[in-house]
Parts: sequence; structure tokens; C-alpha cells
Amino acid sequence: MHSLNRLATAAALCLLSSTAGAGSLEDGIGALDRGDTRAAAAAFKEAANDGNPEAMVELGRMSLDGVGVPENRGMAADWFQRAAQKGSPEGQFLLGVLLYEGIEGDGDPAAAAVWFATAAAAGSAQAAYNLGVFHDEGTGVPQDLARAAILYRQAAAGGVLEAEHTLGSMLAFGRGVPRDAVEGGMWLEIAAAAGDPDVDEELQALRSSLSEADRQAIEQRLEAYRRKSPAL
Repeated sequence: MHSLNRLATAAALCLLSSTAGAGSLEDGIGALDRGDTRAAAAAFKEAANDGNPEAMVELGRMSLDGVGVPENRGMAADWFQRAAQKGSPEGQFLLGVLLYEGIEGDGDPAAAAVWFATAAAAGSAQAAYNLGVFHDEGTGVPQDLARAAILYRQAAAGGVLEAEHTLGSMLAFGRGVPRDAVEGGMWLEIAAAAGDPDVDEELQALRSSLSEADRQAIEQRLEAYRRKSPAL
């Protein structure tokens, strides 16, 4: 399971012009850029009190790391929960991570799964990946490899490297799902191109078993994928 990250921040900032308290949020971001963390926290708190979920998420991060405010996991969870209840997929995802890790004691995977599911339904690729791992391993939810593959596919489509690798492996070798060497090979090749250091052995094993027709089919799918994702 991954630690807290800023995966969804760029998307959140695109909403500044239409979000309550946007000016204070921008002030907070500007203060962070200047290195004035206390001023940033004050600005984020003003925006959060005006109902801005992005500011709530930023305050949660700062509380978690002790940046500009005292370090306090309970306070971080409170801010993430407030953002989550406002419908923020990032707040939902981060609350799920904290619940999984434990706020002031042992973690609660079942509660984390609820928030990962909510965030995944709202479009969070990282939450979809984490929930896929839960279903893959039977953590917090019943083990269900078919459901895990669906979630990994959502996460892979959102660019989560680990999901690209895991989905590719499941499909290429038929782990818990019907074997599909072509789609599996496509996702393994995408993961390799994105710099996954752990995919080479599986990719080589798959390549050695492919027919020429399968190789061509994989290349055709990769070309179609590259047209949609030119950064690959």
C-alpha cells in the first residue's frame, strides 16, 4: 500500500476559479511557494472554514507532516474526513490511507476500503489501485480476483504504474482471470516503457511464449494506446 502522495493535487487546483474560498487557497499555495508555511496554513484554514475541500486536504497534509502546524495525525484525519464528506476524491483517498495505516492505533482496513471505494467511484485512480490490492489479497474485503482486475484496469487507465504491471501480469498468465496474452502483454509493455524496474522478468517470459500474430496484435494495441497517451 502506498504512502500519502499528491497524486490528485494538480487536478484539484484546476477548480480554483469556481470553488468557494479560492482566493485564500491561492494565497496558501503562494505562501507555500515562498516557504512561509505558517502563512500558508492560516490561508488554507480560512479557505477550509469557507468550505473549500482542497484547502481541507492541504491542511490535512500539513497536520500529518507537521508543516506550518503541529504534527497531529488525528487532526489530519479530521481535515481529510471533512474534505471527503464534501465529495473530494483526494480527501476520500487520503482518509482511506490514514485509516489503513492507523490514526492513533491499529489500522482499520475495512473502513479504509469503504473510502477507497468511494474515491474510486469518483474517479481516483490511486484509490482504485489500493482497493484492487485489497480485493487481490482479501484485506478489509473478501478476496475477489475478478473484482481486483476490474479495479486494476481502472487504475491502469489512470496511469498508475503498479496497476499497469499487476493487471498485465494477471492477464498475461491467467492469474484469477481468463488468460489474455495480448492485453496482458500490452499492459506489461506499457509498465516497462514507464520505467517499472520489476516487470522485465515477466515480460521476457511472456515474449518467449508469444506467437507472431500475438506480437503484432500487442504492437497494434500499443500504437492505439500511444495515440491516446503520446507521453508513453
